[in-house]
Amino acid sequence: MTFISPCNQSPLETQRLAFLTLPAEIRLNIYSWVHAGHPIEHAQLDPGYPIPPRTIYFTKPVRAKLLSQLNSSQHSSNGNVLCNMSVGPEQETQRLLRHDRPLSRIPTSLLVVNRQVYLEARSLPFLKNEFAFVNWFSSGLSLANSLVPILAPWQQALLRFARLESFTTDFQENEHNKWNNFCGLLSPGLRGLRIRIQGENTPPVSLGPRSKTKFAMPESSWRCLGLAVAEMKALRWLEIELNIAAWSGTQKIAWCKKLEESVNMAKKKGKRDIRVVCVEWQASC
Repeated sequence: MTFISPCNQSPLETQRLAFLTLPAEIRLNIYSWVHAGHPIEHAQLDPGYPIPPRTIYFTKPVRAKLLSQLNSSQHSSNGNVLCNMSVGPEQETQRLLRHDRPLSRIPTSLLVVNRQVYLEARSLPFLKNEFAFVNWFSSGLSLANSLVPILAPWQQALLRFARLESFTTDFQENEHNKWNNFCGLLSPGLRGLRIRIQGENTPPVSLGPRSKTKFAMPESSWRCLGLAVAEMKALRWLEIELNIAAWSGTQKIAWCKKLEESVNMAKKKGKRDIRVVCVEWQASC
């Protein structure tokens, strides 16, 4: 039998052995640094073909001075309920999901080193990235329904944060299949979701029989949206920007509150409530 001394081992084999003998915490930190150093760049599909701009999506909570001065029992001078909700101090200092989550990757050259490195590093992009589906030629919801199904089941289960752009028509009663499918695919793992809903011409609806406030979004929109959200097992935080020019901050907050109530009423007993926050875009922080 021939004895092989360490000097006869290739430098690559020695490096692999040295790396895998490091504590797991150090190896995970190294994977994180590699992930942070490899941001994803949009590929040029064809010369002259437009590429969606990559921007950081800054938001802030919607403020409504009128709501902050009222409580749920107050009425207007003519006896009509002004709103069925109030904004408390905790909502005035509302924390939001991080806007600076990365969109990075793990190089294939690292993943193919060996099976152990692959299993340790492969989950990082799904745990740390915010996957953005933007409106570009079509609704971001349509884009999500094209990309999410091709992910492996373990990838869908590990995806933690997403940002989705959509149109009000995506949530109409006859158009909600895509939304239901999106929520079903990401139900096991998605914890934070940021949605931007672009307003279009839709019929108005009132919040209640005594309310004079009208909304340019059909009632079936938040109902269909809420039923699917209630089935998302891991979701804890939902931020919604209602980009509808005709709506005031009061209307937007009330609509999101109605959605939050419908979501948590539809959830099974014993399940953790989902927080719905009304936000608006801001240029920078």
